[in-house]
Amino acid sequence: MAIRQVISRSIGVDVIAAEDIAANAITAAEIQDGVISGAELTTPFNYQSGLLYLDTVNSRVGIGTTGPAYDFEVENSANVEIMATTTTGNLSGGIQALQNQSIRLGSVTNHNTEVVSNNSVAMWILPTGHVGIGNDTPSVFNSQGNRLVVGDGSGDEGITIYSGSGTGDTGNIFFADASSDPDWVRGGITYDHGTDQMKLRVNDANRLEINSSGYVGIGESNPTSPLHVATASAQRVATFISTSHDPQIYLGDAASSDNAIILGYDRADNRGYLTVAGDGDNVFTITNGGNIGVGIASPASKLQAYHSTTLQARICDQSVNGHYFEAQSFDGTDAFTIYQKHGSTSSRNSFIVKDNITTGRTAFAVRSDGQVLVGTTSTTPNPGISLQRGGTIGIGNSNGNSGTSFIEFRRNATQIGSVTQNGTGGVSFNQSSDYRLKENDVDIEDGIDLIKSLRPIRYNWINKPEETVMGFLAHEVSEAGIPQAVTRDKDEVDEDGEIVPQQLDQSQLVPVLTAALKSAIARIEELETRLTDAGL
Repeated sequence: MAIRQVISRSIGVDVIAAEDIAANAITAAEIQDGVISGAELTTPFNYQSGLLYLDTVNSRVGIGTTGPAYDFEVENSANVEIMATTTTGNLSGGIQALQNQSIRLGSVTNHNTEVVSNNSVAMWILPTGHVGIGNDTPSVFNSQGNRLVVGDGSGDEGITIYSGSGTGDTGNIFFADASSDPDWVRGGITYDHGTDQMKLRVNDANRLEINSSGYVGIGESNPTSPLHVATASAQRVATFISTSHDPQIYLGDAASSDNAIILGYDRADNRGYLTVAGDGDNVFTITNGGNIGVGIASPASKLQAYHSTTLQARICDQSVNGHYFEAQSFDGTDAFTIYQKHGSTSSRNSFIVKDNITTGRTAFAVRSDGQVLVGTTSTTPNPGISLQRGGTIGIGNSNGNSGTSFIEFRRNATQIGSVTQNGTGGVSFNQSSDYRLKENDVDIEDGIDLIKSLRPIRYNWINKPEETVMGFLAHEVSEAGIPQAVTRDKDEVDEDGEIVPQQLDQSQLVPVLTAALKSAIARIEELETRLTDAGL
């Protein structure tokens, strides 16, 4: 019998059929107004052969099974669904276990799915698929990054990827645009725990790496400096742009610019500059037109070096006059110019050095035809010196007087000879002869004997046999007793066996000739006296 004892009070129209209650399921019950109360269940309670099974011994409930292994177990040959409805019968959500597949947890349309921890909601899954951990409105954030939002905006928040610490163990965040290689890792962030190295992956390749020393490599897997940039496919290695300020690169040992080199760009003047040690003046400037300035912000020429109290220099290129290099003091008084002047090919001065920028006097010039000019730009200097290709040396002065030097010869800074102007139409070849430079002077008494020892000759030069000249042989002059007139030794040769010719200074014969002439005059005068005394 299904029910052992039934106490009936005012049984209404609702009647419990015996087949609705399993045998021996209830030991006692009270039915009043169609409601069973005071029922005592048997142990265990098994309804419809496991359709509902209550294991009161282990405090377990089974649906579709008479042997629940868990506190609540549902068993079905198809999908298992546990759904919740409101008092009005509306479905709100539940759990669905798909056969041999997955578990679905969720709510019905337009309702959130919430995960509760410690009586508080910890995670929200919105109907739109946005997930918030600690945040119930993830969909309000930027649409490009609100699929998962962590944190409520207060205190510290974060996500930790906990991986192994051995060789080859990495923590990864990948960005993919397909589910197969290589598109499943088009970009990513990887931390290699074996090498303690952070890597940034772009377009399926590592582009930026930070090693354990904090060195950053861009295009370089083993950076050897705090910033190591390498590329084999681009000419421009780095670009620095500022749209509202003058961009600068700072190289220093402290935050202060007093200990630094600053490489910058002046947007207003459209120029680059280099400043050292925080100096207000630009050490190095390159203008938009290509002019380079050292110590000057606005160079007027291709290269200009300047300082307000010391030296300045510049290289200029002028389409009319030529191009040149200048260097001068701040006041322009001490300076020089190296100048290339435009002009005809045959006569233009290819190279000019001026002694002073202000006066423009030419100190040195080399013409395109090879002539060298000193103190002049003319081959007929007035004044100046010209060295002409044919071997001619021109020396000129401007309205000089007798004694004005053309050439001076010095030994230890003391003049020992010169070529000087003689009147307005000649020159003098001079040697030092000041008595203050001489000692032990005696008369030459053998002048006639020395002259008689000389052998004046006519001869021809071997390399010019058609011309006959008169003179002496140098070694014979030396052997005659006048060695000071001869330079070098007889038959001297160099290390290659070439002749080192002896040279003769014929002016050294003048004292000997003078002494001989004086002796001859004395003898003539003596003979004249004797003839006069003899009445002849």
